[in-house]
Amino acid sequence: MDLGAFYKELYFKENERRQEVLNALNIPIAVITALATAIYLFITTFDYALNIILNYFFICLVVISTISLIIAIVYLIKAFCDFYKGYEYKGLPYPGELNKWHSDLKIYYQQYQLSDNADTVLENTILEKLLACTDHNMYVNDKKHEYIYNSKKFLVGSLVFSLITFLPFGYNYFNKGETTCKITENAKKGLIIDCKK
Repeated sequence: MDLGAFYKELYFKENERRQEVLNALNIPIAVITALATAIYLFITTFDYALNIILNYFFICLVVISTISLIIAIVYLIKAFCDFYKGYEYKGLPYPGELNKWHSDLKIYYQQYQLSDNADTVLENTILEKLLACTDHNMYVNDKKHEYIYNSKKFLVGSLVFSLITFLPFGYNYFNKGETTCKITENAKKGLIIDCKK
């Protein structure tokens, strides 16, 4: 088994996973936007004067949906940038730097007539750096995937409670009736407008 090729493949796979993490954020962001809009619509169009028991049930469901949504947003932010910290990915040095270091290494081995081969030392050093970078990047990607998974869990919870919220909201919406206002004699004088449901 060629360990160098294996580790190189792992390194490139972790770089691909980095892009997958960014792509995995698109759907949760769309769902968060839709849920936030639905919750806002529920809150602003609900008739709180219709039934007090229904109000408590509705408010509890909205609060649970909102809390789940906020937790999902927090996890999504942690997956994207970990708030103000950000995520640092490690990579190999620039090819120019590696080439200069290789040249200096050859000169050093020739000058001191050492038995080690500069090419072998360079290859081993690059392999060690590759392993260190892959370990670090794998840890970062795993952490990001865990945050996305947790975000999706709370999004599903928020979605379920939002769908349940639709039951009292729908009942309220179809039973609140229309408000009609008529101008009374006193209203014509600027005193009263009589509004009834």
